[in-house]
Amino acid sequence: GVGIRVATGPVQQVLDHGVAFDPWMLEATNLAGQAVSRLTFDRANPDVVWAATSVGLYRRPAAGDRSHWEFVDAGLGATWVSDVVTVPGLGGEQQRVYAVSATGKLVRSTDGTHWAPVALPVDPNPALVGKPVSAAVLAAGNDPARPVVWMLAGGPRLWRVDADTAEIVTGLPPDLFGTKNDQTNYDLAIACHPSTQ
Repeated sequence: GVGIRVATGPVQQVLDHGVAFDPWMLEATNLAGQAVSRLTFDRANPDVVWAATSVGLYRRPAAGDRSHWEFVDAGLGATWVSDVVTVPGLGGEQQRVYAVSATGKLVRSTDGTHWAPVALPVDPNPALVGKPVSAAVLAAGNDPARPVVWMLAGGPRLWRVDADTAEIVTGLPPDLFGTKNDQTNYDLAIACHPSTQ
């Protein structure tokens, strides 16, 4: 890749200027050649975008020069951050940002500067004891009054995270990611239905 391309109102720009007009602006050139697992908008400032990448967590600056996005020291390092989501905050918090590394380390922040780890309970399934997490993805919950996040990982393992408390969800089919070849590293996805918890 070349970085991240951004277009604001691309259809109208092409209609106004003709089909040869290129509405795409190049940003985040410091991420050229890196993988981006997810982009998510900041809830407090829609000009800010969070990026989970193969070299850490990054944030689009709210204003100014966007040719380089900012590395965010969330305690995950400059390693594969497999996912990032934003959800409503608690009380006076504008939002909560959750990010997870490919090895299953989950962190959260209310301001994008101060990060705290979220402890994940060990899955009691005997087949998973001692088995490290090799991939993890997140889904924002659908409760507008609670910061709920779902985290799916290889194993298979599933956690429901409510604010700072995670609990194991049991009963997953053991062959969720295949029976002959475990497809965890490239077939991992989760979404939350908009009307159910």
